[in-house]
Amino acid sequence: PGTYHARLATVRDGEMSEVGEVRSFTVKALANSPEITADRRTHQAYLIRAAELQRAVAGAVAASAEIDSRIQHLRPALIGTNRAGEEQRTRLHTLSRELQALNRRLLGDATVLARNESSPMSIASRAWAIYTPSVFSQAPIGGMLADSYRVAADEFGTALADLRDIAERLQALEQELGTLGAPWTPGRIPQWRDDAAGEPTTRNPPEATDSAQR
Repeated sequence: PGTYHARLATVRDGEMSEVGEVRSFTVKALANSPEITADRRTHQAYLIRAAELQRAVAGAVAASAEIDSRIQHLRPALIGTNRAGEEQRTRLHTLSRELQALNRRLLGDATVLARNESSPMSIASRAWAIYTPSVFSQAPIGGMLADSYRVAADEFGTALADLRDIAERLQALEQELGTLGAPWTPGRIPQWRDDAAGEPTTRNPPEATDSAQR
C-alpha cells in the first residue's frame, strides 16, 4: 500500500524515450478477509527473505551444474596430458565425489526418488515450499513455515560454503593442468606465450636448377 508514480517509455534502436507525463496512483490494502495479516511489514519482510533464499538456491544449483560440466570435460583432458599424474587424477575424482554429495543435499537423492522411496527433503525443495505458498497469501506466516525457513537457511549456508570450496579447488586444479599442457576445457582461458628468441626467420625457397628452368 502507498502512493506510486509511473511513466511510460519506449525503446527503439537501443534508445529510450519517455512518453507522456508522470502519473500518480494510490494502492490500498483490502481488508476483506479475516485471514489477512494485520502486520503487513513483517509479512513483507518474510517474503523478501524467502525470495532471496530461493534465488540464491537456484543460483547455487545452476553453478553446481556448471562445475560438474567442467569436471566432466577435465576427465578426457587429463588422459591427454602426459605431464599430469595420479595426484591430479585423484584430486579431480575427489572433487567429483564431493560435488555429487553436495548435489544430493541441494536437489535430493535422485536414485531413491526415482524408486518412489522417501528421501530427506532437499534444500531446493524446501526453499520452493517456503516461497511459493507464501507469495500468494496475505495470511500471517505460520510457525511451520518460519521453522522450515530456518532449517533451509542453516542447511544452505553450509552447502554454499562447501560449493565455494569445491569451486576454488577446481579452479586451482584447472590452472595447474594448464601449466602442464592440458588441452583447453570450459571454464579456463588457455595459457600461452611466445618463448622463441628474436624475430621469426623466413627461409628463402631454393633456387631453381637449370634443368628445372628448362
